[in-house]
Amino acid sequence: GGAVGVVNAGVFRKTAGGGTATMDVPFRTSGAVEILSGTLRFQRAFTQTGGRTILRGGSISSAVPLALLGGVLEGKGRVLGGVRSAGWVSPGASPGELVIEGPYTQDEVGSLEIELAGLTPGVSFDRLVVRDQAALSGTLQVVLGAAFQPPARSTFEILTATGCSGQFSRFAYPSNEVGLA
Repeated sequence: GGAVGVVNAGVFRKTAGGGTATMDVPFRTSGAVEILSGTLRFQRAFTQTGGRTILRGGSISSAVPLALLGGVLEGKGRVLGGVRSAGWVSPGASPGELVIEGPYTQDEVGSLEIELAGLTPGVSFDRLVVRDQAALSGTLQVVLGAAFQPPARSTFEILTATGCSGQFSRFAYPSNEVGLA
């Protein structure tokens, strides 16, 4: 028989050391996965159906793209591999930058949440940096932090990628007094 795998409905946390901890069985989560330091590497499928995967100073690595079927991928750090999202991706730690080292695909039911709290990229507003191709669909959700009101004609580079296809099909912003260029 094959590997049974790990099913997480609680909290799975990598805390100690700057090295790499490797899982060589399929991993399915509806709970919380927290990476506080180093790298948590998945040699086989990583599937998230709900809950949260939180980068709090560490990185997550996968031999195949992370399958985000639900829940949230959030935090400040790096994904060493690709991401396919039908859930929520929320860069930063109020705010900050999330780097995806592989391709990023956001499905029609997926959402990218970006917090704007100032004018400095990755410091006072969220950024998603994709070091490969980005295929976009779904929702771009913008939230304003700390009573921030963007000055007139402000621009925010919230997503960078080596190439981009598609576009967000929905745009949610706390005011209807904004347009997309």
